[in-house]
Amino acid sequence: MLVSVIICTYRRPDYLDGVLRHLSVQAYRQIEVIVVDGGGPAACEQSRRAAAAVTQQLNVRVIPSEKGLTRQRNIGLKAAQGDLICLLDDDV
Repeated sequence: MLVSVIICTYRRPDYLDGVLRHLSVQAYRQIEVIVVDGGGPAACEQSRRAAAAVTQQLNVRVIPSEKGLTRQRNIGLKAAQGDLICLLDDDV
């Protein structure tokens, strides 16, 4: 069963890095991680770098978005392919 983990972030690369590292050590491996970044192009590049640090362990996609938690969650939900969906913020 595929689990989609959607992480909404806005200009907090350190928090995002932390949550991605915690996800990367989970025992359950059938997950996709969708990072929806509402912070603009520079922030998206930082999110892509955080995602690249865990690509050996996780399938991570970074999707740019306009600012707004509801908007970002809806974008993540449209991109999700999992049977179960987990919505997280970057500071979880």
